[in-house]
Amino acid sequence: MISKPIVVGHDGSESAARATGWAAREATRRGTDLVVVRACPPPQADVPHLVPLPKSFDQALVAQCRAELKAAGEAVTGVEVTTVFTRLTPVRTLVEQSATAQLLVLGSRGTGGVTGMVVGSTAMALAAHGRCPVAVVRSGTPTDGPVVLGVHESTSEEAIEFAFDAARSRDVPLLAVHTWRNRVVVIGTDTDAMVAAGRELLGRRLNGWQDKYPQVAVQRLLVNDRPGHALVEQSKHARLLVVGSRGRNTLTGALLGSTCHALVHHAECPVVIARNFG
Repeated sequence: MISKPIVVGHDGSESAARATGWAAREATRRGTDLVVVRACPPPQADVPHLVPLPKSFDQALVAQCRAELKAAGEAVTGVEVTTVFTRLTPVRTLVEQSATAQLLVLGSRGTGGVTGMVVGSTAMALAAHGRCPVAVVRSGTPTDGPVVLGVHESTSEEAIEFAFDAARSRDVPLLAVHTWRNRVVVIGTDTDAMVAAGRELLGRRLNGWQDKYPQVAVQRLLVNDRPGHALVEQSKHARLLVVGSRGRNTLTGALLGSTCHALVHHAECPVVIARNFG
């Protein structure tokens, strides 16, 4: 069976170059190919211009995008690389690519303008509509530290599996983090009871995975904090951070969305969002 490739979106920025390097190393680690994608949509027809843009502008835009894509592909070593050029929008392009990919990778900052990706909104759109996990590579790409997994009641099995597999392939521990400040706390709440409930949740959600990945050392951490803030703090000492949701209800989506937004913009290590794809 042919392994699905890793797909990285490239927009010519330094951030995209870092993401491509990270994606290439991940492809090598997984023994699969890398696909570098450059979306170069035409200037939007609904954007008002005092003077219509000349045809030469679009031709120059295409030439620039193709040249940057070629350079990006040639810069990758140690893994089989395919490049894809398209005139579709970045989100549509990467959603389509996700159907045959095992991982989508983005940089944390785009170039802006008509060719750049607004990474925060792009990552959230791909997390919501893509068919595989999405990795956002921040400016830092640490080479040590654990894989951190954010765990809550609706954490997807896909996120848990991704985190365990990432820890195994990197030969590092897995740190499972559960926060509970987002729960409704009333006067007289027994903090010890909430901690006990958190320990029970971690045990239940990780049940079976430690048997499947016996070589992965698992550490557990309970934090009385907001999920986004707690995980950003943990990212300062992590090699990779993984979150994801199996829920589709409004509350779950809002909580995951606010957490992911914080991580995409503030985490100090690469972030993977892996929701349920069923």
